[in-house]
Amino acid sequence: MCGVPGITLFYRNFLETLHTNLGIPVWTICVAGHELPFPSSQEGLPDNPKLYNNVKAQVDHKMAFIKSYVPRNRKIFLIGHSFGAKMVTELLKDEQVSEQMQKCVLLMPTLERFKDTPRAQFWLLMLKVGFIYPLILCIRLLSVLPLSWRRSFSHLYFRTRGLTHVNQCCHDALLQFCQPIVFYNVRTLVWDELKVIQQLDTEILSKYCAKIKVYFAMKDQWAPLTHCETLKTAIPELSVEVLDGKFKHAFTLDTAQEMAEKLAADLVSESFEKY
Repeated sequence: MCGVPGITLFYRNFLETLHTNLGIPVWTICVAGHELPFPSSQEGLPDNPKLYNNVKAQVDHKMAFIKSYVPRNRKIFLIGHSFGAKMVTELLKDEQVSEQMQKCVLLMPTLERFKDTPRAQFWLLMLKVGFIYPLILCIRLLSVLPLSWRRSFSHLYFRTRGLTHVNQCCHDALLQFCQPIVFYNVRTLVWDELKVIQQLDTEILSKYCAKIKVYFAMKDQWAPLTHCETLKTAIPELSVEVLDGKFKHAFTLDTAQEMAEKLAADLVSESFEKY
């Protein structure tokens, strides 16, 4: 389950490495509304934005996928990154999904007090001072530029963030994100996250704690270590690990392969062989 923006290309290298190391089918599901249908497709986004611009709708979307395409007799490993981790915990409230689940992995999860995180506070400030409107204008202008110009922008953007070895698939994903309708859908979903993700759902986490593994980054402005401590205090028996400092919240940009290798090794050593 992807974070936000929920564009599957961000996770390509991570998923390919995970598949290679585990040798089992690996599927990913985009955040609905964050990927547009292929130009050759006859499909489009639903006319009703309420089908994808809020947390509940996103959970329903993932639930429908699992129940439609995953055979009932198959066991599944659920991996959620950031907002995807919140969706995983919500999916576990469904009896069928919880019965099929063998292991849940929550990577840098946004499970509580989302509005109070440093990064969320930053974006709320940008919204308050009106910075979001020039950003929307830039997105619109960028979307009409030639592809070569947009690719140059992508490389420049990541370099300004100190990232010089970004996976190519992430450059392509950024270009998908820089489409006005996608950017709008991301904004509306994040706004709903700010309202909905407040209290830690200790009930569902406690119920399935034996099958859940949680990973936090050492420095994370979306899922800070204070959330890690809260989680460990609330559910001491839950398996929680703080990752090496090289792993950031947006690990898919430059440490996707390393993250997948660690995750695969942990799954094998902790639980995979039992199933």
